[in-house]
Amino acid sequence: MHWIQKHILQQLSTQASGRYIELKPDSIDGNLFMYHIQQLQRSGYVSKEGHTYQLSEKGKIFASRMSLRQGSPLVQPKIVVMLICQNAKGQYLLFRWRRQPYLGLVSFPFSKQHFGRTLEVTLQEALMYKTQLSGGFAYIGGISLRILNDKGETAEHTLAHLYKVTDAQGTLGAYDGLPVSPFGVCLATCRPANRCRVLPRSPSW
Repeated sequence: MHWIQKHILQQLSTQASGRYIELKPDSIDGNLFMYHIQQLQRSGYVSKEGHTYQLSEKGKIFASRMSLRQGSPLVQPKIVVMLICQNAKGQYLLFRWRRQPYLGLVSFPFSKQHFGRTLEVTLQEALMYKTQLSGGFAYIGGISLRILNDKGETAEHTLAHLYKVTDAQGTLGAYDGLPVSPFGVCLATCRPANRCRVLPRSPSW
């Protein structure tokens, strides 16, 4: 995005509306400034009423994710729901991931919460999509996860809401709508020393 467009969005994000003369920097040519504000209108970020400009609903969403200092979108941690599922034998349900950036790692099943989707729908879809099980949910807490690359830089940053799955029912399996499942469902028995022994997948929960 051009710096003039970033400037306009920065200005409008701190006020209800603004007139052309209030938004345009003195050092910028009027035709050039008008071109960029019209580009923002075409993109749906800015709307005009009478002689004033304001952020559209799309623009407000964009501004809420923008750094006012840098004038660029912030890279934020993704939000997921993580499912803690344990059967009557004390075995926990785990996934061995087959895609990046978690390739080869084992974790509790988790799924992204998509924008605008309720938490309840996200939980139900995550459990069915990942395991083909159904059940209830009890909130445990939240954790922050970071995956570092070989240089020690953050390659992945995730905020996870932990939920215990209650009254789990059904037969374990991966979602059959994909030709190749990125998941490997397995069970694990956790010992007091916090070490887990991964078991072959069981056809019944």
